[in-house]
Amino acid sequence: MAAAERQARSQGATRLTLTTAQANVAALSLFLRAGFVIHARNLRRYAGQQPACELVKLLT
Repeated sequence: MAAAERQARSQGATRLTLTTAQANVAALSLFLRAGFVIHARNLRRYAGQQPACELVKLLT
């Protein structure tokens, strides 16, 4: 993940965004520990109407 952040910064990005299933607790935990915050929830993002979380991390 650090390599992706470095690459994004080198190209002028100021934030990273991603989406994961709300039920994917392991992924949510990983991203939250890495400094992402939940920005929004989308109730019908995935197959089977599974809710999703949109996460954002500001690059400083």
